[in-house]
Amino acid sequence: MNTLLLTWTIQPKENILFLNIKDPEIRYMQYIQNIIRYIAFSNAENIVFCENSGYPIQDKDTLTAIAKLFKKELEILQFNGDHEKSVKKWRWFWENEIIEYAIQKSQLIKESWTFIKITWRYRCENINQIIDWSKNKDICFSKLMPISLKEINTKAVNTAVFKTSVDFFNKVLTGAGKDVDDTKIHFLEHVYFDRLKKKSKKIFSLPQYPKMRGMTWEGKILKKSRLVETIMHILHKLWITKI
Repeated sequence: MNTLLLTWTIQPKENILFLNIKDPEIRYMQYIQNIIRYIAFSNAENIVFCENSGYPIQDKDTLTAIAKLFKKELEILQFNGDHEKSVKKWRWFWENEIIEYAIQKSQLIKESWTFIKITWRYRCENINQIIDWSKNKDICFSKLMPISLKEINTKAVNTAVFKTSVDFFNKVLTGAGKDVDDTKIHFLEHVYFDRLKKKSKKIFSLPQYPKMRGMTWEGKILKKSRLVETIMHILHKLWITKI
């Protein structure tokens, strides 16, 4: 089964560093819009939403009805995460915390055993190509390849979109949030890279550059030019993003 895991935090702590969009109502509407898009337009059979602030989701029944209309299984999970630790570790801590909770509690993830994770309020416009290509591949991660030479860090992984099996995540990536050290610019992307690089199991690179749209945690519009996206796509095709 093709399962998407969408991680989200509707009502973050006020003192999370560099998080510009903190209004829960604005964040809620952005999430709901993207949820409906994934239900309506993605090839995923199962969609799991996991949220870690306990903010009331008043549209649960509506979302469930839409999912049934498109013949998809929908599961909404909520819990109160360790927001105090998130303040110290920034958002990178709660990202992994949400994934770990979903793996423990989601029936749909247990049944499918693999999942594609997508971060926050982002929508991935080429998610169907990624889903179709990765059907027979359990582990898919790509190196981050920023287009600016000043930003290139070959020891970081794209954590916005990746595919993993439950077993692999439990063995390799559980607890990764605790290793984040923002004071040393050692984010979750770097922790993942360090852990993945030590594993002998075959890790595929995503076949395409994930075309992400939406608002970043800094409040910036997430969209690259056609030229940049074309270059990124070529890098993926040439396996330069392979870990």
